[in-house]
Amino acid sequence: MHENIIKEYIFNSVFFLWMISEIILYISTNNRSSEIKSSDRGSSVILTLGITFCITVSFFMKVQASWLLPDITFYIGTAFILIGIIFRCCAVLTLREYFSYSVVIKSNHHIIKKGLYKYLRHPAYTGFILILIGISLSQKLIVSTLLVAVLTFAIFGYRIYIEEKELLNSFGDEYKIYSEHTWRIIPYIW
Repeated sequence: MHENIIKEYIFNSVFFLWMISEIILYISTNNRSSEIKSSDRGSSVILTLGITFCITVSFFMKVQASWLLPDITFYIGTAFILIGIIFRCCAVLTLREYFSYSVVIKSNHHIIKKGLYKYLRHPAYTGFILILIGISLSQKLIVSTLLVAVLTFAIFGYRIYIEEKELLNSFGDEYKIYSEHTWRIIPYIW
């Protein structure tokens, strides 16, 4: 029983850290004055609904859980969340004024190729996927972890499709060459 209280405290602290980091990122990057072109195609709404659904499923299924993963998955899931927070913060802070919650090309926009962007085209999404899968893993739920994994790749896959299409339209060969030398979200896989 004592161990469960400690795990709950750890999870709640990490989850709170994630919420605070998202609020800080939102406040520090919410600059829309230099937007010139938005081509979101509803991907922001899909992301918001999908993320909300993933978190809800992770917590709701815990009540209904009958198939649980081993205890070690709690620590693996918590580590995923922490690594995801770091990835997301580093990515957003590297983009700075070019970061937006919707697909937007800003007036002075250029392709960022430093930091995590030297290797990944969408490291902020990598971080978000790690966070969402980490939440399910930390709850030790087989079904919700599989569901969340499939759903996150679907919603972020759609967002990446929209974003890359817009970046290719805006930057042409420069983005095409950049794409040939980087991974989307997972090195050596996709």
